Amino acid sequence: MEIVALQVLNSLFYAAVLFLIAAGLSLIFGVMGIVNMAHGSFYALGAYVTAWSVVAAAAAVPTPVLFLFLPLLLLLPLLLLLIWLMYLISVLSAVVVYLLLSVLFLLNLQWLG
Repeated sequence: MEIVALQVLNSLFYAAVLFLIAAGLSLIFGVMGIVNMAHGSFYALGAYVTAWSVVAAAAAVPTPVLFLFLPLLLLLPLLLLLIWLMYLISVLSAVVVYLLLSVLFLLNLQWLG
């Protein structure tokens, strides 16, 4: 029984070390802007689950009802574009505020000096 407990603790320790290495590499790749190829497995899993759920839903719903949802699928890219534009505007506004505060700080330093 001691050997089993020792093996379980050993495997948990090894899994924790592997997790720390993977999390560190993922963080480094994310900061550097390099695409991590290990994330492809998550994309593949998501695509498989999506395809399975679409086929399951299409089998359960009559075809004329599916055509009613077609306009919603056409609006999805427009919704994603709108979300991206809102994100871009928020980032640009943060940059503008940062630049204005920097200029005001520098002007304040010149005025005091």
